[in-house]
Amino acid sequence: MPADPITAAGLSPRRISRNIARVFATATPHELDTGQHWYPDAHALATRLADNGGLCVETAAIVLAHLSPRTPWSRTIIHAHALLTTGQAPGAIGANLARARTALAAADPWTTFTVTSLKTRAFAAAILGDPDAIVIDVWSARVAGIDDSARCLRRSGFYDATAELYRRVAHHHSITPAVLQAVTWTVIRGRPD
Repeated sequence: MPADPITAAGLSPRRISRNIARVFATATPHELDTGQHWYPDAHALATRLADNGGLCVETAAIVLAHLSPRTPWSRTIIHAHALLTTGQAPGAIGANLARARTALAAADPWTTFTVTSLKTRAFAAAILGDPDAIVIDVWSARVAGIDDSARCLRRSGFYDATAELYRRVAHHHSITPAVLQAVTWTVIRGRPD
């Protein structure tokens, strides 16, 4: 039987789970509150963008997700608003903007995610209210104690296996996985943006 992707990368699922739980345990009441409201607030934003842009909330959430890689959330919001109101998004990363435009033109914007777009697909799902969606970016990897300089998250099955560990820790703490991820992300970043 082949080793799970985490063990195959030389890491310990138990240690990753402990790291996630440890970071969650350090959350202040403010960080808990911020994490609990992060995705509902992002959904409300997607709803406003959709209303202003004359499109469905699903497309607006996917546009936000596509514009987000390597971009602070505050800038992502500015880019999304500009794109949906003017058709332009000055300062947005070119590849992100191209994917967001493709999503706007697609009959089914979910088809604009590639098989390697696990993080951005999960981000769109979390914005849309999927309580099991886990967004593992560099900060969530740090929460888990994963040094992604070896690009572990790109290895086959690794992202999904790590997301499943987040889900197990969330279940242990009786909260939704998306809330756990948002809380720990806020803790590790030290701020919600």
